[in-house]
Amino acid sequence: MNNVGKWAGQVRRFTGGGVPLEYLDVGDGGNGTVVFMHSLLASWKQFAPQVEPFSRKYRVICLSLRGHGGSGRSLMESCATYSPDAFADDLKALADHLGLPPFHYVGNSIGGVIGYRFFSKYPEKLKTLTTFGSPARTNFPPWSARGLVKILNGLTWLLGEERYGRIAAKTAVYTDEARQFLEAEIVPEVNWDVVRYAMVNLARMDFLPILENAKIPVLLIHAQHDVGFQTLLQSSWTAAKKNPWVQVADLAGAGHLANLDQPQAFNQILGDFLAGAEKNGCK
Repeated sequence: MNNVGKWAGQVRRFTGGGVPLEYLDVGDGGNGTVVFMHSLLASWKQFAPQVEPFSRKYRVICLSLRGHGGSGRSLMESCATYSPDAFADDLKALADHLGLPPFHYVGNSIGGVIGYRFFSKYPEKLKTLTTFGSPARTNFPPWSARGLVKILNGLTWLLGEERYGRIAAKTAVYTDEARQFLEAEIVPEVNWDVVRYAMVNLARMDFLPILENAKIPVLLIHAQHDVGFQTLLQSSWTAAKKNPWVQVADLAGAGHLANLDQPQAFNQILGDFLAGAEKNGCK
Protein backbone atom coordinates (compact mmCIF):
# COMPACT_ATOMS: atom_id res chain seq x y z
CA MET A 1 0.00 0.00 0.00
CA ASN A 2 2.69 2.50 0.98
CA ASN A 3 3.89 3.82 -2.35
CA VAL A 4 4.01 7.45 -1.17
CA GLY A 5 7.72 7.63 -1.99
CA LYS A 6 6.99 6.88 -5.64
CA TRP A 7 4.89 10.03 -5.96
CA ALA A 8 6.42 12.41 -3.41
CA GLY A 9 8.97 13.72 -5.90
CA GLN A 10 6.15 14.83 -8.21
CA VAL A 11 4.34 16.98 -5.65
CA ARG A 12 3.92 20.56 -6.84
CA ARG A 13 3.01 23.81 -5.13
CA PHE A 14 0.99 26.90 -5.90
CA THR A 15 -0.44 29.76 -3.86
CA GLY A 16 -4.20 29.85 -3.38
CA GLY A 17 -5.94 32.38 -1.15
CA GLY A 18 -2.58 33.65 -0.03
CA VAL A 19 -1.58 30.18 1.25
CA PRO A 20 1.02 27.89 -0.34
CA LEU A 21 -0.66 24.57 -1.12
CA GLU A 22 0.83 21.26 -2.23
CA TYR A 23 -0.78 18.94 -4.75
CA LEU A 24 0.00 15.87 -6.82
CA ASP A 25 -0.85 15.97 -10.51
CA VAL A 26 -0.19 12.84 -12.60
CA GLY A 27 -1.77 10.99 -15.53
CA ASP A 28 -2.62 12.07 -19.07
CA GLY A 29 -6.32 12.70 -18.54
CA GLY A 30 -7.50 10.67 -21.50
CA ASN A 31 -10.76 9.98 -19.68
CA GLY A 32 -10.92 13.25 -17.79
CA THR A 33 -9.70 14.36 -14.38
CA VAL A 34 -10.32 12.90 -10.92
CA VAL A 35 -9.69 15.09 -7.89
CA PHE A 36 -9.23 13.27 -4.57
CA MET A 37 -9.75 15.16 -1.30
CA HIS A 38 -8.55 13.72 1.99
CA SER A 39 -10.09 13.62 5.47
CA LEU A 40 -9.33 15.87 8.41
CA LEU A 41 -5.78 15.27 9.78
CA ALA A 42 -4.61 13.67 6.51
CA SER A 43 -3.03 14.96 3.27
CA TRP A 44 -2.68 14.01 -0.40
CA LYS A 45 -0.90 10.88 0.83
CA GLN A 46 -4.22 9.34 1.92
CA PHE A 47 -4.98 8.58 -1.72
CA ALA A 48 -1.58 7.17 -2.65
CA PRO A 49 -3.18 3.70 -3.21
CA GLN A 50 -5.50 5.24 -5.81
CA VAL A 51 -2.95 7.27 -7.77
CA GLU A 52 -1.39 4.55 -9.90
CA PRO A 53 -4.51 2.63 -10.96
CA PHE A 54 -6.56 5.73 -11.76
CA SER A 55 -3.75 7.65 -13.46
CA ARG A 56 -3.72 4.97 -16.18
CA LYS A 57 -7.00 6.38 -17.48
CA TYR A 58 -7.43 9.75 -15.79
CA ARG A 59 -5.50 12.81 -14.81
CA VAL A 60 -5.28 12.40 -11.03
CA ILE A 61 -5.01 15.36 -8.69
CA CYS A 62 -4.63 15.06 -4.91
CA LEU A 63 -4.59 18.32 -2.93
CA SER A 64 -3.41 18.79 0.64
CA LEU A 65 -5.79 21.21 2.31
CA ARG A 66 -4.39 24.33 3.93
CA GLY A 67 -2.89 23.42 7.29
CA HIS A 68 -2.49 19.76 6.27
CA GLY A 69 0.54 17.82 5.10
CA GLY A 70 3.03 20.13 3.46
CA SER A 71 0.54 22.90 2.70
CA GLY A 72 0.87 26.20 4.51
CA ARG A 73 -1.38 27.60 7.21
CA SER A 74 -3.67 30.61 6.99
CA LEU A 75 -2.00 33.91 7.81
CA MET A 76 -4.92 34.99 10.03
CA GLU A 77 -6.11 31.77 11.62
CA SER A 78 -9.70 31.31 12.73
CA CYS A 79 -12.54 28.85 12.32
CA ALA A 80 -13.53 30.73 9.16
CA THR A 81 -10.15 30.22 7.50
CA TYR A 82 -10.44 26.44 7.99
CA SER A 83 -14.08 26.09 6.97
CA PRO A 84 -15.54 24.00 4.14
CA ASP A 85 -16.17 27.29 2.37
CA ALA A 86 -12.50 28.34 2.55
CA PHE A 87 -11.33 24.86 1.54
CA ALA A 88 -13.75 24.85 -1.43
CA ASP A 89 -12.35 28.17 -2.59
CA ASP A 90 -8.82 26.75 -2.38
CA LEU A 91 -9.93 23.93 -4.67
CA LYS A 92 -11.47 26.45 -7.07
CA ALA A 93 -8.19 28.36 -7.07
CA LEU A 94 -6.32 25.17 -7.96
CA ALA A 95 -8.80 24.31 -10.71
CA ASP A 96 -8.37 27.80 -12.16
CA HIS A 97 -4.59 27.61 -11.79
CA LEU A 98 -4.51 24.36 -13.78
CA GLY A 99 -7.25 25.39 -16.19
CA LEU A 100 -9.26 22.28 -15.36
CA PRO A 101 -12.43 21.49 -17.29
CA PRO A 102 -15.25 19.89 -15.27
CA PHE A 103 -13.87 16.98 -13.25
CA HIS A 104 -14.80 13.98 -11.13
CA TYR A 105 -14.54 14.63 -7.39
CA VAL A 106 -13.88 12.07 -4.64
CA GLY A 107 -13.79 13.13 -0.98
CA ASN A 108 -13.55 11.41 2.40
CA SER A 109 -14.99 12.81 5.64
CA ILE A 110 -14.41 16.58 5.57
CA GLY A 111 -13.17 16.05 2.02
CA GLY A 112 -16.67 14.94 1.06
CA VAL A 113 -18.20 17.88 2.91
CA ILE A 114 -15.93 20.16 0.89
CA GLY A 115 -17.24 18.43 -2.21
CA TYR A 116 -20.82 19.27 -1.22
CA ARG A 117 -19.85 22.87 -0.58
CA PHE A 118 -17.87 23.10 -3.81
CA PHE A 119 -20.81 21.75 -5.79
CA SER A 120 -23.20 24.22 -4.15
CA LYS A 121 -20.90 27.12 -5.14
CA TYR A 122 -19.53 25.90 -8.47
CA PRO A 123 -21.92 23.27 -9.85
CA GLU A 124 -20.64 23.68 -13.38
CA LYS A 125 -17.19 22.40 -12.34
CA LEU A 126 -18.18 18.84 -11.38
CA LYS A 127 -18.95 15.89 -13.63
CA THR A 128 -19.54 13.45 -10.77
CA LEU A 129 -19.37 13.56 -6.97
CA THR A 130 -18.28 10.68 -4.72
CA THR A 131 -18.14 10.84 -0.93
CA PHE A 132 -17.52 8.37 1.88
CA GLY A 133 -17.78 8.99 5.60
CA SER A 134 -19.13 12.47 4.86
CA PRO A 135 -22.38 13.48 6.59
CA ALA A 136 -24.47 15.83 4.47
CA ARG A 137 -26.27 17.15 7.53
CA THR A 138 -25.27 17.76 11.13
CA ASN A 139 -27.22 19.73 13.69
CA PHE A 140 -25.26 19.94 16.91
CA PRO A 141 -25.46 23.02 19.17
CA PRO A 142 -22.39 25.29 18.98
CA TRP A 143 -21.37 24.44 22.52
CA SER A 144 -20.99 20.77 21.60
CA ALA A 145 -18.28 21.58 19.07
CA ARG A 146 -16.45 23.70 21.61
CA GLY A 147 -16.79 20.82 24.06
CA LEU A 148 -15.17 18.42 21.58
CA VAL A 149 -12.30 20.85 21.14
CA LYS A 150 -11.81 20.97 24.91
CA ILE A 151 -11.77 17.17 25.03
CA LEU A 152 -9.22 17.12 22.22
CA ASN A 153 -7.11 19.66 24.08
CA GLY A 154 -7.23 17.53 27.20
CA LEU A 155 -6.34 14.30 25.44
CA THR A 156 -3.45 15.75 23.47
CA TRP A 157 -2.12 17.37 26.67
CA LEU A 158 -2.53 14.20 28.74
CA LEU A 159 -1.27 11.67 26.21
CA GLY A 160 0.89 13.85 24.01
CA GLU A 161 0.04 14.69 20.42
CA GLU A 162 1.97 11.82 18.85
CA ARG A 163 0.49 9.15 21.10
CA TYR A 164 -3.02 10.51 20.70
CA GLY A 165 -2.45 10.61 16.94
CA ARG A 166 -1.68 6.90 16.94
CA ILE A 167 -4.87 6.22 18.91
CA ALA A 168 -6.89 8.33 16.46
CA ALA A 169 -5.32 6.42 13.57
CA LYS A 170 -6.36 3.11 15.08
CA THR A 171 -10.00 4.21 15.35
CA ALA A 172 -10.10 5.70 11.85
CA VAL A 173 -9.31 2.46 10.03
CA TYR A 174 -10.15 -1.22 10.34
CA THR A 175 -7.06 -3.07 9.12
CA ASP A 176 -3.57 -3.22 10.61
CA GLU A 177 -2.00 -2.36 7.28
CA ALA A 178 -4.00 0.86 7.05
CA ARG A 179 -3.16 1.76 10.65
CA GLN A 180 0.55 1.27 9.98
CA PHE A 181 0.27 3.49 6.92
CA LEU A 182 -1.36 6.27 8.95
CA GLU A 183 1.23 6.03 11.70
CA ALA A 184 4.07 6.23 9.20
CA GLU A 185 2.78 8.82 6.72
CA ILE A 186 -0.05 10.85 8.27
CA VAL A 187 0.30 11.12 12.06
CA PRO A 188 3.73 12.82 12.02
CA GLU A 189 2.31 15.66 9.89
CA VAL A 190 -0.90 16.38 11.83
CA ASN A 191 -1.34 20.00 12.86
CA TRP A 192 -3.64 19.84 15.87
CA ASP A 193 -4.31 23.58 15.96
CA VAL A 194 -5.79 23.36 12.48
CA VAL A 195 -7.87 20.35 13.51
CA ARG A 196 -9.33 22.33 16.39
CA TYR A 197 -10.36 25.20 14.12
CA ALA A 198 -11.83 22.91 11.45
CA MET A 199 -13.83 20.73 13.86
CA VAL A 200 -16.01 23.64 14.96
CA ASN A 201 -17.31 24.13 11.41
CA LEU A 202 -18.65 20.59 11.18
CA ALA A 203 -21.15 20.86 14.04
CA ARG A 204 -23.98 22.38 12.02
CA MET A 205 -24.36 22.13 8.25
CA ASP A 206 -26.97 21.05 5.74
CA PHE A 207 -26.13 19.78 2.27
CA LEU A 208 -29.03 17.33 2.00
CA PRO A 209 -30.67 19.45 -0.74
CA ILE A 210 -27.67 18.62 -2.91
CA LEU A 211 -28.27 14.89 -2.53
CA GLU A 212 -31.98 15.34 -3.09
CA ASN A 213 -31.68 17.56 -6.16
CA ALA A 214 -28.32 16.90 -7.86
CA LYS A 215 -28.48 16.30 -11.59
CA ILE A 216 -25.02 14.77 -11.88
CA PRO A 217 -24.04 11.20 -10.94
CA VAL A 218 -23.39 10.95 -7.19
CA LEU A 219 -21.92 7.97 -5.35
CA LEU A 220 -22.03 7.44 -1.59
CA ILE A 221 -19.71 4.65 -0.43
CA HIS A 222 -20.92 3.01 2.77
CA ALA A 223 -18.02 1.53 4.74
CA GLN A 224 -19.10 -1.40 6.90
CA HIS A 225 -17.04 -0.51 9.96
CA ASP A 226 -17.34 3.28 9.93
CA VAL A 227 -19.27 2.87 13.17
CA GLY A 228 -18.63 6.35 14.53
CA PHE A 229 -20.42 7.93 11.59
CA GLN A 230 -23.28 5.50 10.94
CA THR A 231 -25.89 7.60 12.71
CA LEU A 232 -24.69 10.84 11.13
CA LEU A 233 -24.88 9.29 7.67
CA GLN A 234 -28.45 7.97 7.96
CA SER A 235 -29.98 11.18 6.60
CA SER A 236 -27.65 11.05 3.58
CA TRP A 237 -28.73 7.52 2.70
CA THR A 238 -32.39 8.50 3.10
CA ALA A 239 -31.89 11.48 0.79
CA ALA A 240 -30.15 9.24 -1.74
CA LYS A 241 -33.32 7.18 -2.13
CA LYS A 242 -35.18 10.29 -3.33
CA ASN A 243 -32.86 11.01 -6.26
CA PRO A 244 -32.21 8.57 -9.12
CA TRP A 245 -28.91 10.34 -9.80
CA VAL A 246 -27.54 9.14 -6.43
CA GLN A 247 -26.41 5.60 -5.69
CA VAL A 248 -25.04 3.92 -2.57
CA ALA A 249 -22.37 1.21 -2.66
CA ASP A 250 -21.44 -0.97 0.31
CA LEU A 251 -17.79 -1.64 1.09
CA ALA A 252 -17.09 -4.52 3.48
CA GLY A 253 -14.12 -4.68 5.83
CA ALA A 254 -13.49 -0.94 5.85
CA GLY A 255 -13.58 1.85 8.41
CA HIS A 256 -13.75 5.64 8.11
CA LEU A 257 -10.76 5.92 5.76
CA ALA A 258 -12.18 3.16 3.60
CA ASN A 259 -9.85 3.67 0.65
CA LEU A 260 -6.91 2.67 2.87
CA ASP A 261 -8.58 -0.35 4.45
CA GLN A 262 -9.73 -1.96 1.21
CA PRO A 263 -7.93 -0.19 -1.63
CA GLN A 264 -8.61 -2.79 -4.32
CA ALA A 265 -12.33 -3.07 -3.55
CA PHE A 266 -12.58 0.71 -3.23
CA ASN A 267 -10.86 1.19 -6.57
CA GLN A 268 -13.22 -1.31 -8.20
CA ILE A 269 -16.33 0.43 -6.85
CA LEU A 270 -15.11 3.88 -7.84
CA GLY A 271 -13.79 2.72 -11.21
CA ASP A 272 -17.09 1.07 -12.10
CA PHE A 273 -19.00 4.19 -11.08
CA LEU A 274 -16.84 6.49 -13.19
CA ALA A 275 -16.99 4.13 -16.16
CA GLY A 276 -20.77 3.99 -15.85
CA ALA A 277 -21.00 7.75 -15.74
CA GLU A 278 -18.88 8.01 -18.89
CA LYS A 279 -20.97 5.37 -20.66
CA ASN A 280 -24.12 7.32 -19.87
CA GLY A 281 -22.80 10.50 -21.39
CA CYS A 282 -20.86 12.14 -18.56
CA LYS A 283 -17.68 12.91 -20.52
